[in-house]
Amino acid sequence: MQETKKILIIEDNEEDRYTFKRYLSTPNCAQIGSFQVIETSYGNAGITLYKNEQPDCVLLDFSLPDMDGLEVLENLRNNSQPDQLCVILLTGTGNETIAVEALKNGAADYLTKGKFTVERFCHALEGALEKTAIRQELARQRELLYTQNAQLEQAKQELEQKTRQLEISNADLERFAYAASHDLQEPLRTVEGFIKLLRNKFKQKLTPEAEEYMEFMSGATTRMKALIEGLLDYSKVSGQDDKQEEVNLKQIILQVKENLLVSIENASAQLIVGNLPTVKANRWQMLQLFQNLIGNAIKFRSEQPLIITIAAQPKPGQWVISVGDTGIGMDMKHARMIFEPFKKLHSRDQFEGSGIGLATCQKIVENHGGRIWIESTLGQGSTFYFTLPQ
Repeated sequence: MQETKKILIIEDNEEDRYTFKRYLSTPNCAQIGSFQVIETSYGNAGITLYKNEQPDCVLLDFSLPDMDGLEVLENLRNNSQPDQLCVILLTGTGNETIAVEALKNGAADYLTKGKFTVERFCHALEGALEKTAIRQELARQRELLYTQNAQLEQAKQELEQKTRQLEISNADLERFAYAASHDLQEPLRTVEGFIKLLRNKFKQKLTPEAEEYMEFMSGATTRMKALIEGLLDYSKVSGQDDKQEEVNLKQIILQVKENLLVSIENASAQLIVGNLPTVKANRWQMLQLFQNLIGNAIKFRSEQPLIITIAAQPKPGQWVISVGDTGIGMDMKHARMIFEPFKKLHSRDQFEGSGIGLATCQKIVENHGGRIWIESTLGQGSTFYFTLPQ
């Protein structure tokens, strides 16, 4: 059902007012909707009615007893929002100067009395109402856009503030992790020294139960040492100089093989290294990254022969590096969790580890503008992928 439109007629000629009301009731205007008519013969009274009634459109005569139509139009414009003004000026003379002035001052259309048909009248009214509706919708959209922009700006400022706070918190946490892990090494070395001293001095006097307790203590210190070293490596990733240079990844792998030689031989692991690129990166971080990933493959090996494959594939603007193995694999539902610090899928009895290695890998890759992820099948092995800029 169409909304009833409120029409204000400001016209001192009673016969013309009657004609306009008759036109509004014709089928031509009925297509626009139904109308409620308010009328007056005077400009001042029309201005008051406009303020009080807020009509949808005004049919305004140019020649009025107390003022001319242009004066009324200017007053109406000053008392309404630009998008709300809907006025059709009517005059007994086809004066182009008046028409131009009316349109400049906000009139939607201009009609000369005695020279328009009911069709032209209804068409002018429909056009004026449509123009006003479009202006109102545009104003509404502008207001909505302004509000959304203001909300976005506020959200942006809040995000920037939280980012700054998070950066400060992360920096504090990294400094704490470094200081704490560094300071813990000295008492840990003291504990290790006393364990060795007790074993050497009282070796013949230790009962089997006491020897078992010594083994527990020795294992605990070993795990604590690995955890401290992992924390130090994790904190170094952001705490050290991030200076980048041209790094030959094949040379990095050779260095990793040398560092992990004993572990590789003990696991009877076979390393297959493809063509690897030279990239702009932090050399120490690349060494740490590959050492962690290859060490991870050695740690989580199965009873089957372990094959570790390292390859690189060029993509637009980046390299995709892969480190795959034939180890135990895992369920992909844990794919995101494994990169969180101290998160481990296996118990200490199954596999030793600090739970920081993969978190350090992720941090290194992100420092270089890349991302890291895993693809794995339980019982068949895993492949870690990460990207580096070309």
